[in-house]
Amino acid sequence: MSLSVGSTPTLPVTTQDVQEAPKTSSKGWGSTISSGFSALGSGLWSVGSFTVKGVVGTVGTGVGVVETLGNTVHAGASWAGGYIDAPATEKDQTKASATLRGAKVVGSESQAETATIRRYVRDNREVLNAGSLGGTLKLKEDQDLGTEISTNLESYIMRGAHCVAKDDGGALYLDMINELTGQNFASVEEVTQNLTKDQLPEGGIERGGFTPSSHYAKGKPGHIEGARQFGMDIEGAGHLLFGLRKTETGVESWFQFEGHGVATAREFTKHGGDFLAHKATGSSQVGPQGYCKFTENNNKEIILGASHEEI
Repeated sequence: MSLSVGSTPTLPVTTQDVQEAPKTSSKGWGSTISSGFSALGSGLWSVGSFTVKGVVGTVGTGVGVVETLGNTVHAGASWAGGYIDAPATEKDQTKASATLRGAKVVGSESQAETATIRRYVRDNREVLNAGSLGGTLKLKEDQDLGTEISTNLESYIMRGAHCVAKDDGGALYLDMINELTGQNFASVEEVTQNLTKDQLPEGGIERGGFTPSSHYAKGKPGHIEGARQFGMDIEGAGHLLFGLRKTETGVESWFQFEGHGVATAREFTKHGGDFLAHKATGSSQVGPQGYCKFTENNNKEIILGASHEEI
């Protein structure tokens, strides 16, 4: 082999000499930059989504405030116009009965959690304290107060009536707890000591703290030290609150429907607004379908017992 001045040497290439050249990727920097933009975009999207949700939440709460003010004005007008004392109409009772039959806890796929209260109202329609409920309704002379309430019980329940299960020893309360949680607590004491909040479903809540209840609070008649109150947000029917009260002979279960739930900011705002409506109506009860004077605060709660005849 000869070389000439200025020439490039050429060597024979064999198979053994062939080696795979190291690969360089043209995608390296591009991929990194692309990933960066993607992450930035995701971040901006998250911030934007958070902002939108925040704005929507604020607007929703604002709407709730406006609705609350309207509800308060309506409540005052109802009180001034005598609607709160007015007996239920057939239309009222039909609507309330349908609402109770269809009652379902928010987030639930069935009506299982509300079956107990439906059965109880169906089977316990006798008003045991009708003689002490004067001044709650304006009836005609030929109308009997006990019969009126019993016949239209669902209507008054949906108007927020505070109802008591006479001398039941907490049986209704226990059944409602077991149905709501899917547990099998054997006694009221076991519920008090062992029920945990993670056993409550999405629409169930223990009242207290940020969602207080004024019913049978410490210092009030019927208060039981350590007793726990619970509630269920009901789709389209506010909130079903229930608990226990002390009597001379033991304990009794009680329940009432409230105008709005407590699960979302908007509902909670309107729930707070119901307190204003409560005050605007002379401390009347505020339910999902109206107002009434059946409250334990003036000893006008409805005390119920088993029906002795079909209503």
